[in-house]
Amino acid sequence: MRVDVVRAIALFVIPLALAMVVLEIEAGRVHASGLTTFQITVVNTTSPETGITRGAYLIHREPGAFWSAGARANQGLEDIAEFASPRAALEQMGATELERATQRGDRMTFEIEAAPGQYLSTVQMFSMTNDAFLGLESLALFSEAGTAISTTIYLEAWDAGTEENTFAETGYSGAATDEPILPHPGIQGTQAIMMIEAYPAMLVAPGGGFLSWEGPERAVEDVFGGLSGIQLVWHWTGNAWEVWGEEPAVLRQSYTLFPGDVLFVLTTEFLVIRT
Repeated sequence: MRVDVVRAIALFVIPLALAMVVLEIEAGRVHASGLTTFQITVVNTTSPETGITRGAYLIHREPGAFWSAGARANQGLEDIAEFASPRAALEQMGATELERATQRGDRMTFEIEAAPGQYLSTVQMFSMTNDAFLGLESLALFSEAGTAISTTIYLEAWDAGTEENTFAETGYSGAATDEPILPHPGIQGTQAIMMIEAYPAMLVAPGGGFLSWEGPERAVEDVFGGLSGIQLVWHWTGNAWEVWGEEPAVLRQSYTLFPGDVLFVLTTEFLVIRT
């Protein structure tokens, strides 16, 4: 059975109530459980070439909750910009650590979940500087209508204003300052590219139905494992069906879901599937 045939069948077998809910999600009017998954990729394009260290990100509702241009640095930002230490940001602000450091040409990918009205901010230290950092300031993840936003951001270097600006090749002074956060005068232009891809939640009504997988590449057990009400998940490979179920164990075929894959989910409950 070809995939387009399966899709045609799906139009007739999905319950009307489910179809109405799915349409509302695509239009951005409702968001299952209030959360949408975002996959975020940051590519190091530093010039002059340098490393971007670990840091932290914060999902928040008030703009400027992590940092804001023109304001003074809080302890969380200062510690990342000076020492690449996210501890204060994690403990005092509820941020989440960005664990991977990158060199020019490297990329780092992570996922977040957010609800309408929330913002994303990030901070990572530039290697071989006193208090320079790469940062995203209070990016709105949803439109005013509540639609999740996929976008590309070109990130530049910022000066935390907490130490004099010296570089490793000229020696660190370490002299403390108390200046506002401003674009860095010595590191100009795009230093990283951030690509943000939104993946909406998917819904399945009791009884089940066909789905087209809209999320990123992911193992079936990571998506459906532990969800209450799941009986079986069939996956169309293009020439055969694979099947996965929590019980019995003989049906636990592990396979990977790819964008556009056709699934049939059998369930006894209304499911919210995080992509």
